[in-house]
Amino acid sequence: MRLAAIEDEFGPKVNVEWRSFLLRPEPEPRTMEKFARYTTSWETPGSMEPRTTFNPWNGKHEPPSHSVPSSVAGKAAQTFGPDIYRAFSFAMFGAYFTDNRTISERSVQLDIAVGRHRPQRWRTAQR
Repeated sequence: MRLAAIEDEFGPKVNVEWRSFLLRPEPEPRTMEKFARYTTSWETPGSMEPRTTFNPWNGKHEPPSHSVPSSVAGKAAQTFGPDIYRAFSFAMFGAYFTDNRTISERSVQLDIAVGRHRPQRWRTAQR
């Protein structure tokens, strides 16, 4: 998110090239308890970034199956230009890290793409 702040401050003087990273390239079985315990590690980076909110997984939605579906959705968003891609990416971050949504599900990706899901706290990171 700090890179977004640099982009906002310096505008066209700086070009940040956002890239995806497949943390979990293949589906792997995980219990909700194990995944929720893993997400408590988000508290440290979350405490260091005032423009966002990181919430440990609350169990309301299933964890994402793996990274490929959300990465493909992001690549599709890139075809609409950098502003759309940036807005989509930050909405995906918020859906995952703040609202604990299953961003590997197409229905969640479509909600984000058409604007039905916009995490409030992550909006400030968008232009």
